[in-house]
Amino acid sequence: MEINQIIKYFSYKYKGNWEEITLAIKNKEPIDYVEAEKVISDDIQYITFIDKEYPLKFKDVTFSPWILYYKGDISLLNKRIISFVGSRNTSKYYLDAVDKIIKEIAKLDKDIVICSGLALGLDTASHEAAIKYGLKTIAILPVGIDECYPKSNYKLYEEICRNGLVISEYPPHTSVPKEKFSSRNRLITGISDNVAVIEVRNYSGSLASINWALNQGKDIYVVPSPLNEEDTINNQIIKDGAFLLTSGEDLIKKF
Repeated sequence: MEINQIIKYFSYKYKGNWEEITLAIKNKEPIDYVEAEKVISDDIQYITFIDKEYPLKFKDVTFSPWILYYKGDISLLNKRIISFVGSRNTSKYYLDAVDKIIKEIAKLDKDIVICSGLALGLDTASHEAAIKYGLKTIAILPVGIDECYPKSNYKLYEEICRNGLVISEYPPHTSVPKEKFSSRNRLITGISDNVAVIEVRNYSGSLASINWALNQGKDIYVVPSPLNEEDTINNQIIKDGAFLLTSGEDLIKKF
């Protein structure tokens, strides 16, 4: 068996669990070749850490995925990518901000790719705005590559599979506890050239994404909160050193 096939075998066996895959490879765990043949013979597209197509940006990410399963155009990983993060329960102010910013990006540079996590709220708005204005988009899943989470976004999932890129570090038919969904954020920020933070709330995935981005040395751009908004975490993050985000040009002027 080739090394990338061995990686795929252990990924299936341990349902994408990074620690268990790492131990299996490190300890040269015995392989069940009957089961391995079933795994190898499926038609799921994938790239592994050792393949030349594997994005260099992910090699600098904490717990770099051993394998990435994908549907769509894998070459999008080599484009200039802006990741959008924010709340699932976002307000019209921030939804309008996403639409405005991505519309402006599309006018300035059609080659930019928008990345997010397919979740409700801000993620959905980012993907939909990218599609509406003619940009490619990447969705990074917190579950198996054949799963759409949430299921209500299935049509959007199919659209991105056809015309963009959907990727996951988890093999098909893999459910992941919701408390582990935040580990997906390290990939969303890791693949990006710039990170656009649209809305931040206490105890949210947005804060986790910001921490990942800071550890990865990414530039973080934050939309200011309205003056009449009680929760002004956005404004505090800007005061702490993040870049002010009010237009699409803000995100691409350093490219």
